[in-house]
Amino acid sequence: MGSFVDVDCARELRDVPDSEGLLHVVGVTGDGRLWYTVRDPALIHGYGWTPFRDGELSKGGTGPFLRAAVATARQAGRVEVVVAGVTADGGLWATTRKSGSEFHPFAGVAPPAGDDPTVRAVALADAAGSAVTIHLAAVSGDGHLWHAVGRPGQWLSLTDVEKTLAGNRPGDLTDVACAGNGDLDMVAVAGDGHVWRTTRAPSNRWTPFTDPEATDVGSFTRIGVAQ
Repeated sequence: MGSFVDVDCARELRDVPDSEGLLHVVGVTGDGRLWYTVRDPALIHGYGWTPFRDGELSKGGTGPFLRAAVATARQAGRVEVVVAGVTADGGLWATTRKSGSEFHPFAGVAPPAGDDPTVRAVALADAAGSAVTIHLAAVSGDGHLWHAVGRPGQWLSLTDVEKTLAGNRPGDLTDVACAGNGDLDMVAVAGDGHVWRTTRAPSNRWTPFTDPEATDVGSFTRIGVAQ
């Protein structure tokens, strides 16, 4: 496939009746193509990995992509996979697929309503709702952190997290990751290499940003978080 420049993964929760415990992986290669594969623990040969494929995620010609994110959510006892991607022009796109089906064509996500409507990074997390609800976190072109809850085509307008109770702007952000199971944990990397963290309760209340670095361990460029 070539050299990968970004990658993300999401596991199916086993408390969903038809969950197969699959691990869903998306990756972006240097040529802007978005790839997808699955690891099925029921498959012995090849350690359970299916071949990479990009045809499902290339419909509509929305690329080339720079970044990608994936999450899984419950839907009436089934699993829905949600993929989001950032394109070279700063566009934000999302698509879904249900178990055993193909991905729908990508649909555009309404851009941030700030001074810079482009996006440079994206992250997804299961909102653990009764319906298919997904947390979407994005970093805009001017380094602001944004958040919405919903699903592709039904996300509410992105909210500027730094204008909530999370507090002052931690800096020119370059990357974001999030993980949720009721509460939402969100971490981000600032332009000076520091990591910042905030949480959001189901009541929509954000906690103030904190810097989890007890000592200076260097400048970070990418970040990840998991439940």
